[in-house]
Amino acid sequence: MPNRENTRSICFYCLSVLLFLSLFGLENATSQVNQTNQFDHRDDFEMESISGGDFRDYVSTHIVEDDAWAYSMHTLGNFHNHMHEMMSEIARYAQEDLGEDYVPQFDLRISGGEWTTFRENLEKNNLHSGWLELVQISEIMHDRVHHVMSKALIYDTEIRDRDVQPDEYLRTAPLPPDIGIPSQELLRLNFISQDEFREFTWNAEFESDHLHASIQKMAIFNHLLYDLLNQWADISSKHETIECRPESDRFRMNSDSWTDFSNQIDRCDDSTLKELVQISELMKNRIHHMMYKMVEIHQSS
Repeated sequence: MPNRENTRSICFYCLSVLLFLSLFGLENATSQVNQTNQFDHRDDFEMESISGGDFRDYVSTHIVEDDAWAYSMHTLGNFHNHMHEMMSEIARYAQEDLGEDYVPQFDLRISGGEWTTFRENLEKNNLHSGWLELVQISEIMHDRVHHVMSKALIYDTEIRDRDVQPDEYLRTAPLPPDIGIPSQELLRLNFISQDEFREFTWNAEFESDHLHASIQKMAIFNHLLYDLLNQWADISSKHETIECRPESDRFRMNSDSWTDFSNQIDRCDDSTLKELVQISELMKNRIHHMMYKMVEIHQSS
């Protein structure tokens, strides 16, 4: 009779095979669909933006309520902070794996501007590899998080009737939806589910401490994502207009049910809430895309 350790090894082997087949199949299908498309990097999209410091200042200064929406804004601030902690671990692992010439020096955590320099260094040196795609995807994801933060701040000023203008905090002017929310047909995405990534995180072995830390922090980041989305789904379920409420009767939102909500809310007459949900869908998809690439890099190392 196999002991527990042998059973665990067999289970992890089966999981690894399933993940490899899933990744290979998704990558192959995606490459066939997008052979003629330019890689959808940040220069192809315009996004509203706010700095992390200005967002934290806004929340600390203006959000004095003790209710579900205020709590979600605090969650969003912590979600953003953790994103930079996770990206910093990836950058430290890249310094080990690629050498320090590619990754700019940073202090405790890497900034968005330093991450852009990291991406530019890879491109200038024609380092077209899994690393370049991961760094590019991470940059889009990072910008989408800041886009969501901007839209959440705009929505807060509207629903609270605050005596403050968004342009006092935003780095960019609000964008019309046809510019800020690109068509799904333009997007190139891969996907790994939260459950698959969790099992990978729990069972995989990592030779690098920084790789191990980055994977663990990504798993937590993904859970923070769904914590935030579930808070917003619960808030939206109480909206006065039925078209602005999620149709899903799930206890908790998952990736598919949030996508359904993002599609369904197109009928909502609350335009800022609609944009917040739809931009959050773009952010969610990039986070799963990034998780996929992290697994791929680990498997190829």
